[in-house]
Amino acid sequence: MEMTTFQLDECFDNPELAKRCTDEGACQVHRYPHAMRGAGIKDDMMLPYVFRSNKPLLTIDRLIVEENGDAISTPNPGIIVIVKKTPPPMTHQAAIAIIARFKERYPLWASVNWSMIYARIEEDDVYISPLVDFNINDGEQFSMKDPDFADKVTKYVAEITSSIRRLSAII
Repeated sequence: MEMTTFQLDECFDNPELAKRCTDEGACQVHRYPHAMRGAGIKDDMMLPYVFRSNKPLLTIDRLIVEENGDAISTPNPGIIVIVKKTPPPMTHQAAIAIIARFKERYPLWASVNWSMIYARIEEDDVYISPLVDFNINDGEQFSMKDPDFADKVTKYVAEITSSIRRLSAII
């Protein structure tokens, strides 16, 4: 099986996360491209670049889809947003802890095809939706406290993937 490679954006360009994930051996995490760091490149310009590389985007920018709808192409490699529901504000360390909890509860995470999927991972919940254009309102919420969390997420992601394939065949 091919190893999934995730792409960090500028707001979550964390070398510790990239190294830790890559060292675990389940996936690779690419940092924000060096040539683009600090260049003030707006998300609507960055997203097409990331999408061309076919790597799911990993970010802490909770509004990236809503604020950049015109830049969300179809097909796309997917977007995973790490957010905190509760104060204090999001930090890289908090995001790393949230990702660690998600990986613990969902061991298959690195083998999932995140293409055309939006996932919002919070402290105890995960919201997953198809990412067709910029509509992320047709998803489902899953509690990481649910003993069947991993099975339910796997089944739902498979349903999204299947429905997108059927839609692609029609178009």
